[in-house]
Amino acid sequence: MLETLERRVALQQLLTALPERLSELIQLRYFQGLSQQEVVRRLRVSQMQVSRLERQALASLRVDLRRAANAAGEPSLPEAFR
Repeated sequence: MLETLERRVALQQLLTALPERLSELIQLRYFQGLSQQEVVRRLRVSQMQVSRLERQALASLRVDLRRAANAAGEPSLPEAFR
């Protein structure tokens, strides 16, 4: 349980390091559970832009999570983040 809490804290820190729009998109999609269409309406951008921004945000988070895992001496990312 402590490991899960530590991962959530680390992820939250990484989210705050993302540009505001990317962080907001991830918060809406993965923490509030909104569909891409709901995010389109909230952010007032196209479906294509939401998809592109989501891919960009997830790729950035994966890189940052890998760096954090390597710095902590962990062998790899948890499956949920791959």
